[in-house]
Amino acid sequence: MGTRLNFTIISLALVGCSIINGSFAYAPKIDNGLSEKLERDGYANILVSMKEGTRDLLNDLAQVSFASRRERSQAVYDALTARARNSQSRTLTWLAEPAISQTFKYGKLHSLWITNQIGIEFASRELIEKLASMDEISRIQEDETEELIHPVDSYSADANSIKVVHQWGIAEIQAPQVWASENAGAGITIASIDTGVRPTHVILRDNYVNDTHSWYDPYDETELAHDNHGHGSHIVGTMIGVNGFGVAPEAKWIACKGLRDTGTGSSVSLMRCGEFLICPTTFNGTDADCSRTPHAVSNSWGGAGGRTLYDDMIAAWHAAGIIPVFSVGNNGPNCGTVGSPGDRDVIGVGSTANDNTRSSFSSVGPSSFNTMKPDISAPGSTIMSADHRFDNTYSIRSGTNMAAPHVVGAVALLLSKNPDLSYVQIKHLLQSYADRDLQFAGSTCNYIDDNAFPNHHLGYGRMNIRRSIAALN
Repeated sequence: MGTRLNFTIISLALVGCSIINGSFAYAPKIDNGLSEKLERDGYANILVSMKEGTRDLLNDLAQVSFASRRERSQAVYDALTARARNSQSRTLTWLAEPAISQTFKYGKLHSLWITNQIGIEFASRELIEKLASMDEISRIQEDETEELIHPVDSYSADANSIKVVHQWGIAEIQAPQVWASENAGAGITIASIDTGVRPTHVILRDNYVNDTHSWYDPYDETELAHDNHGHGSHIVGTMIGVNGFGVAPEAKWIACKGLRDTGTGSSVSLMRCGEFLICPTTFNGTDADCSRTPHAVSNSWGGAGGRTLYDDMIAAWHAAGIIPVFSVGNNGPNCGTVGSPGDRDVIGVGSTANDNTRSSFSSVGPSSFNTMKPDISAPGSTIMSADHRFDNTYSIRSGTNMAAPHVVGAVALLLSKNPDLSYVQIKHLLQSYADRDLQFAGSTCNYIDDNAFPNHHLGYGRMNIRRSIAALN
């Protein structure tokens, strides 16, 4: 007891000595943006990064051959959870000390094994300063608020009044021709990190995995899948919706509510969704089961380009065999408008319209890292899909967020044809066989014209899944 008391007294004394004239003695570990918020408000929601990262583990796992997807995702889960448990133990134990929790003000704690970080809500300036003094901690940054990539337009539609067999985007990428060869995505599970999903919708209900490990809500741990916004239901409908609405109508879906009903989400909650994908859990985050890892995930959220906040999560997805697909944003037509994480090591998707042009809103590269983005384009203007209000209502939306789920559905078709395809192989197949006979605006970015492929407007062109599948034969 005496040793514990002395440790607490010394810890408190260190805090008193570390704040000098209102400045941070351990400022190098504290992000500038966080320092400014603390000066202004005195507290913040934070992400605490441990000095021991995760990349060494993931690099080692990349050299291992696994007999099954389950073994692969289980190995990733086991390695990352063990690293987090060992790295975070001292910090979490210290935070749990009664004297510490009474002295320093903070809210909920979230141990993130996918990135080896700790999320802390309402952390006081004094607590952050003390954490920055600990050797095992490398960086403290604000828990950022991410935004849904909002569609540029959205309105209700009556599907019965539009006499088409397949939605125009589905026909444009020639998905029905793939179905004709008896490949509609059977055996593949895809995921959505979005505002949720209405699981009872007529075009979604039969494809929902609908078991104890198919839904997670990191905010409220709600037991049943739901969507009070509408965006998430629309996305899933384009990926797997039946009746001509989805690219892979025989694939299955699961979902994580990474965004609140307002269309915003915290980085900590989005990373908890990232964990759910690697080894899905029950609705309250227990009983992780790595036999249920989805094959691909659609994401239509993010912010300004040039950020690396989600790199470790994305690397863990790659290691677990999950194909990450992201919208690049709706901030076009100017150059350099692609956002993160769509500008990172993911399939970043731009949008095309039904007149064979790039959608005017579709964000354009190069990325802040001077890489070619988008990677591929897909139909994203005036896309009809499921609405969240009733089981038989629909809406029409436009955005790169409508284009990305076309690509996820295409990934499902590729993997249904050949489950052993890697991320690199899938990306190559989508890019190499894309359509390039399009209409061009005569724009140039980074000295590359929009009719020279690849380019920063359309990537490698508009995806054509029939041609990509044919290349596997």
